[in-house]
Amino acid sequence: MSEILSRPETNECRKSRVTPIALIIVGLVHAKAYAEQVTQLAPEIEKVEVKGDSNRQSIAGKVAVERSEIVKYGDTSLSDVLKRLPGVTVNAGGISLRGLGNGYTQILLNGDAVPPGFSIESISPDLIERIEIMRTASADVSTQAIAGTINVVLRKVVSESQTEVKIAADGNNAGVHPNLTIQKTDRRDAFSYSVVGVAYRKKSEEPQTILERTDANGQLRNLRLTVQDNDEVADVISLTPRMNWKWDNGDVLSIQTYIEKRRTKFDTINRESLIAGDSSTYPFNTERGASDILTTRSDLSWDHRFSALGKLSVKIGANYNKRDNTYRFDGTPAVSTESAVRTVLSDANDNSLTSTGKLLTPVVGGHSISLGWDAAHAQRGEHRLQRDLNDRGEMAETLNEAYDATVRKLALYVQDNWDVSKDFQVYAGVRWEYLGTESLSREAREVRNSSTVWSPVLQSMWEVLGGDQVRLSLARTYKAPATANLMPRRFVINNNNNPTTPDRQGNPNLRPELAWGLDVTYEHRFEKSYSASINAYTRYIDDVTVQQLMQDGSTWVSTPANAGKARAQGVSVEMKFPLRYWLAAARNIDVRFDLSRNWSSVDAVHKPNNRLTQQVPLSTNLGLEYQPGGALSAGANFGFRRGGLTNTSDVLSYYAGSSRTLDTYLVWKMRPKMKLRLALNNILHPDSRSAIAYADVSTGVLRSYVTPTHTTLKAALEIQL
Repeated sequence: MSEILSRPETNECRKSRVTPIALIIVGLVHAKAYAEQVTQLAPEIEKVEVKGDSNRQSIAGKVAVERSEIVKYGDTSLSDVLKRLPGVTVNAGGISLRGLGNGYTQILLNGDAVPPGFSIESISPDLIERIEIMRTASADVSTQAIAGTINVVLRKVVSESQTEVKIAADGNNAGVHPNLTIQKTDRRDAFSYSVVGVAYRKKSEEPQTILERTDANGQLRNLRLTVQDNDEVADVISLTPRMNWKWDNGDVLSIQTYIEKRRTKFDTINRESLIAGDSSTYPFNTERGASDILTTRSDLSWDHRFSALGKLSVKIGANYNKRDNTYRFDGTPAVSTESAVRTVLSDANDNSLTSTGKLLTPVVGGHSISLGWDAAHAQRGEHRLQRDLNDRGEMAETLNEAYDATVRKLALYVQDNWDVSKDFQVYAGVRWEYLGTESLSREAREVRNSSTVWSPVLQSMWEVLGGDQVRLSLARTYKAPATANLMPRRFVINNNNNPTTPDRQGNPNLRPELAWGLDVTYEHRFEKSYSASINAYTRYIDDVTVQQLMQDGSTWVSTPANAGKARAQGVSVEMKFPLRYWLAAARNIDVRFDLSRNWSSVDAVHKPNNRLTQQVPLSTNLGLEYQPGGALSAGANFGFRRGGLTNTSDVLSYYAGSSRTLDTYLVWKMRPKMKLRLALNNILHPDSRSAIAYADVSTGVLRSYVTPTHTTLKAALEIQL
């Protein structure tokens, strides 16, 4: 663990801070020495930039999903788009690669880390230009990506003046929900701009059935059945303006801003039926709440081309996220007609400033050197006022809590892309990252932690067998604790605290997880747009984070904690090919197929199925697309995610049921600039099933959930003016 320093700074630590800066200086001197030779190699500068945008020529390799693929099914949620992409899973653990839960997959927006408080799923697909999936790390992108990286790129300026309007609606069991998208783009000499506006309403009605069983010393103690009604409505409006200036010397200045206003309301009603034993404290209870969220994100970027040293790219950004929440809980005790009332007023602010820079310079011998930095300063402030009334209407307790957290990050890197020969390329880089956190609250002392991570990266690509490619990658990556998990505030469960529904509390002493990873990929290309690939990977993780369950008096509390070593490995297959290869009559039909099989184990858990929390062991997609080139095109996608039992500790287990989804779409090109898009999603609408179980030497608690899902019909009229 020499790479992680979580102790006061020593002379040795101070020396280590000089080393990354020295690497940058040495690299710049090295580039300067070759400046005159580089001038003669100017055409190679263009070659380097093309490689960054092409999966075929990229050493690391990536899957780039273009806009035409993103909008096919008329989705209004980014998570619906991502669930069909190869190797991506979307579940309660968030968006993930390799089947690993939330946090192991790095989510980027326009190449930058998503700031705290910002939900990537809130972005409408209509705002997205493309989605990039990178399963291996690189030094010029944060190595906080044990499972890989998903980069969402917002729409940019097009080369012509046009106005696009999309009027859409989707309907399900909760009703009909409108959606409006307007985009305006134009170009005037060196200046171009685009503005995309989206407004939509989303509503859900999700009944849920919860069965809870408690045993004591092998005997049934309680058996309860709860029917829960969950209603939620969200009204969202967003605006994404972008402006570009491009001058004759090649300099480009860009400003891109994302603004979103979201208002949500929810109502939850719980009706508990007692089958045996005792009821919970509040067998009938209701929860009501509302949130107002304002999110803004703005980036200013400048690209400058030197005559000899190559290209310099600099970006500065500012992020602002403010949330105001109201919440009310009413609980009716089993032995009284008067309700206990809890009201909560809370607000949270997440603000950050970021800066990134990269110098790309080609040098002799087929080398191109990149040097750069990545810095961020983020602050999170949270205030919570809770008032409790007892069943007689008297003030029982008041909590007035305030929390503040500061996160500082600095990363420096250097990398070398080397074309050894026309068939063999090597990429070597090293990235140094510093992460410092401070956590302060009224109830606890100030806690400061700092860590540094060295991340060497080595990648190579061979051209074999007449154009097939083999990629090999070895990298050090890490997973930093989420800011919210570092704050010691406790989220109190309102009713029925037990091992399966505990209070939750952050841990300010949480350390990053470190991992060594090895990836091997073989890719075969049939034609220009058809290919097949197989990838195998393994990860060795130190200081893995698990949820630690403990008792504070009679109250159960869950908190994240570091727990030693873990391993993850898997294999994935991806294919896209025309069906005519096997069936001559099936012209104009393309087939997409992907399958991922994943395994993992946590050393601290001494039971079978000791997988990493929320890992998906198996996922697959099978898609068909019919595109004859006329007025009509259609497609369908079947997805399967296998669930199973996961033992997260020696006393706690989770079960996730398997899921099956079937989505279809039809596009009718009515006129050259008018399309009608119809989609039917989740046609199979299976029930979602999950469970959590606790078992020690004397007590057992099983809590299972069944949630029905529903089919959604979507229609959209797209017009270019």
